[in-house]
Amino acid sequence: MRGEFSEEIDAAVATLYPGTKYRREVEGIGPIRGTHQITDVEAHNRTHPYRVRKRGIKTALTEGTVRLLDFSTRTRGLDDSFQRLAIRQIFIQPHTLAQAPITAILQDGVIRADGALFVTNGVTRNHFIEVSGPTRSRGLYKVHAVNSETEIVAEHPLAPDFPAQITPQNQPRFTPVQEYIFDPNEGNGVLAPGLGANNPGLLPFDMIEIRNSTSNNGIHQIRPLRGVAINQDLLAVYAPLTDEAVGAEIRGVLFIRVRDERFCDAADSGAVVVNDDQEVVGLLAGQTNQADRPDLKGYGFAAPINVVTDHLGINILTATNADEELVVDAITGEDAGSRVGAAERDGALLGSTFRFPVDQREALFGAQQVLLETQGGRQYGELVRRHVEEVRNIINTNKRVAVVWRRNDGPLLAQLAFHSIQHPDAPIARAINGRSLVLCLSNILDILEKHGSLELRSALNQRKNSWQRFASMSFNELKHDLQNPQNDVTTGSTSDI
Repeated sequence: MRGEFSEEIDAAVATLYPGTKYRREVEGIGPIRGTHQITDVEAHNRTHPYRVRKRGIKTALTEGTVRLLDFSTRTRGLDDSFQRLAIRQIFIQPHTLAQAPITAILQDGVIRADGALFVTNGVTRNHFIEVSGPTRSRGLYKVHAVNSETEIVAEHPLAPDFPAQITPQNQPRFTPVQEYIFDPNEGNGVLAPGLGANNPGLLPFDMIEIRNSTSNNGIHQIRPLRGVAINQDLLAVYAPLTDEAVGAEIRGVLFIRVRDERFCDAADSGAVVVNDDQEVVGLLAGQTNQADRPDLKGYGFAAPINVVTDHLGINILTATNADEELVVDAITGEDAGSRVGAAERDGALLGSTFRFPVDQREALFGAQQVLLETQGGRQYGELVRRHVEEVRNIINTNKRVAVVWRRNDGPLLAQLAFHSIQHPDAPIARAINGRSLVLCLSNILDILEKHGSLELRSALNQRKNSWQRFASMSFNELKHDLQNPQNDVTTGSTSDI
């Protein structure tokens, strides 16, 4: 219902029908406390990376950090049946255990990073080494062994989906800064010659070191200019720094991260992405295209939650307490008295039992009116009017009946009716949530007959066969049958309509 499938949004909203139990929380994370729109400053803080978590159907509970806010990529379905351009996405890298500038790359692929503290941070051979920098060593490698707090060994031979190779090499020399870039929204910045905005030598989350500057000396993270989309190629865009005196020096810095294998998989799409304050920040849209960028395996991207809620016209409900189980009420959001009155005026039989969106309710009432204009429909309508209040009271007050009603998907029966109206020539589904529809109906009718009044028990016992026969008809077949009833419905014949 009310989904969006566009360059910015890949989402849909499900309806919870009456009787459905739910919680406003994420398993393993806790109650949802609200929403948050990530800012540019939060997303590009190297000292304090912006942490997010999600629980997906494939990879379960995972953690990651936000790297970009304006990521663009081409994505495809699981079976390549569709492709689309996704823009303005939150780019998320898997959980990082240790990171530091690389001090040296030694023989046999030993990487030394004096500030990484591999052992202390729990790095094992179950993790990946991610090397970034303007050199041939860029890539993703499997951890083979941890020699010490400062040395880690890449696995050999390298896995086939990680084609880059680590080779011993010297750090590049400092390059005098002789070129400036100007962004009208940000002010002046610096740009090294030969490492322009379209040069793939540096990624937006790589590091540069600046010397001989008036104010920017030190190691800085490269990030995109605000409002500039970063596509799947991740071409480097320098964040403007303050004005630099001519003669400042800049160089790319080899940088290492040791991280988890992945933040998400393709099957996790739709999971909510939550920050440390348990606020929803995005809706997971997919993982990066591994065929194009194997070094970004396990990265994911998500649509900002404010874009999702604005497009769909919905709100994110918050939880008051942890482990609070809620049940969708049949009259949630409406006054019971006015609701029943309106249902009676419209000749509605479903209105006092189920809660529908306005468009669905109107469609169901319209179809119901069509059936009430038939001879058999009027007879069944009278039976339903006579017993609907008792049935509703039994479901709402008798726990045994309520359990059987919910376990046999009673709240979803009206959804099947709505689907039948939308497809009037198609037989109604024979199964509901993998269970036989006839069996579900039989179980519900049996429990109602057991706990109902003498009049209700008699009516149900006499007409079980006809109710079950309806379960295999299309809407048009049902309408034709009710227009030409074989016997008066009130006779109780097992062959009546």
